Amino acid sequence: MRRLIPIIAVALTIAPWIGFAQAQADHDNAMQAFVLQSSATAEVRRAGWTEFTHLSLGAGLQAGDLLDPKDNLIIVICGDLSKQVVTSISPVPCPKDRTIITENQMALAGWQRGPLPDPTIPYLISPRDTLVASPTPLILWNPVDQADSYQVTVRGEGLEWSTTVDSSDNAHSLIYPKDAPPLQSDVAYTVEIVALADGATLSSSADEEAPDISFHVIATDQFAQIQPLLDKVHTQIASRSIANLIDAQVYVQNGLYADALDVLLNTQVSIDTTHDFLASPIPELVLGNIYLRTGVQLEAEGAYQNAFNLAQSANDLESEALALTGLARLTSNSDRRGKFVAQAVEAWSELGATAQADATTKEFNS
Repeated sequence: MRRLIPIIAVALTIAPWIGFAQAQADHDNAMQAFVLQSSATAEVRRAGWTEFTHLSLGAGLQAGDLLDPKDNLIIVICGDLSKQVVTSISPVPCPKDRTIITENQMALAGWQRGPLPDPTIPYLISPRDTLVASPTPLILWNPVDQADSYQVTVRGEGLEWSTTVDSSDNAHSLIYPKDAPPLQSDVAYTVEIVALADGATLSSSADEEAPDISFHVIATDQFAQIQPLLDKVHTQIASRSIANLIDAQVYVQNGLYADALDVLLNTQVSIDTTHDFLASPIPELVLGNIYLRTGVQLEAEGAYQNAFNLAQSANDLESEALALTGLARLTSNSDRRGKFVAQAVEAWSELGATAQADATTKEFNS
């Protein structure tokens, strides 16, 4: 299964990849580049592998990877935001001495599985357990059958704001308005959604058995360190879809999961979304990771399943393995989890990726 691509704002460098324990045994990997253009035949062999697999649009690359464009072009963007074109089999054509921030890929493996959310309640999808870039964040929740409206309440120290949203157009989101009481960067906020029918309560997001899922507004000076990279990415990359995918990784690396989710969901319906982008499993893997990290399990399962289907269509064994691992992390059924793990290990083994196969086995046997 092809890998994810995070980015982080440090000295305007790119760290494409955010992902899973398998893609790196027991240590962090410094990512050098992000794939801007690929083809149906382009392939990659990661360091330590014995076989090639399909190179999906949006994949992260690191030192030791070998690229094979198969008589087409591979275009990558490097950590210094320069673009490089690969026309023949070669290593990653990017500087090796760039400072690239990496994330310990074991972080997601440590996520604690909880009870599946009840689809009959308007559980909060976003923002939960996250920073948000704007004091007017998008609030998104699970739509409930038979609800004709929702009462949305935001609470924090010295603040309780509420409004009602008509669901006649299947609306299940709301942007916190500018004329509402302002949200402060040093305060934890919670959101409660109550589903209503003819004014009577059907269910509430408070019925979800979830740990603390409050959100905070990022401090202005902290976001100011991220903004220059976001701006530069959009000046360097013509495709809004790809630029947004990179933006999502900037947000993820800085704990802004709600903003990453927002930009990815908007990209999926963007009119300039390319066929290659829609065919790549990478965006769905990123979505799956965000949902997993914030504990939205049903949405995570859907994203990982979509990623798996796309990876199979593309013959992208790396992305298959990563999606299967995500699915294994989500399920509480031991038999189902065992099947996912076995399939993931098989995919890694086909690639000769023994370190990733061993890491996957170790994670679920521990």
